[in-house]
Amino acid sequence: MKDLKNIIKNTIRDYLIENRYTFNNYDEIIDDILLNHEIDMSYEFNDIEDARDYLIEFTLNDLNNLPEEVTLYRVIVVDDKSNIDLNKIGLHYVLNKNKIYDIDFLYTIGISSIDNSKLDKLWCIELIVNKNDIDLNKTLLSRFMYPEEEEITLKEDFKPIDYKIEKYELY
Repeated sequence: MKDLKNIIKNTIRDYLIENRYTFNNYDEIIDDILLNHEIDMSYEFNDIEDARDYLIEFTLNDLNNLPEEVTLYRVIVVDDKSNIDLNKIGLHYVLNKNKIYDIDFLYTIGISSIDNSKLDKLWCIELIVNKNDIDLNKTLLSRFMYPEEEEITLKEDFKPIDYKIEKYELY
């Protein structure tokens, strides 16, 4: 009986590994993006092929290698933590928590160190979501249009597995 349990356990494990959620339809999405959008000239894309290579590499090496449960980060501006609506906490996040402490990143999302009125109203949202809650189309489009932001865009109907909200301290 013990051997049978091990066989079943290993078979299920192997099946899950082989069939884990991956982003397989990226070629069509990338072709559509490149056909219907202009290259962001503020970035280092030399041409369409350079942009294609960037998006394919990002999909294959970054997105497909994410764990099934992904931790994401976002900075928001609200007067008080009690004003945060957990049903409307946004769709745009980053994978690397250090990114939200980058002054250049804060500037690109509309929060600059010059605008000190916002600095004491910043909150960090840390979410854990299922990998399949990532919207591949919108994430690739965002990476194409604004690659320096390094955003991950979630599907509108995503449900967080867990979350944490902390006061954001820049310094």
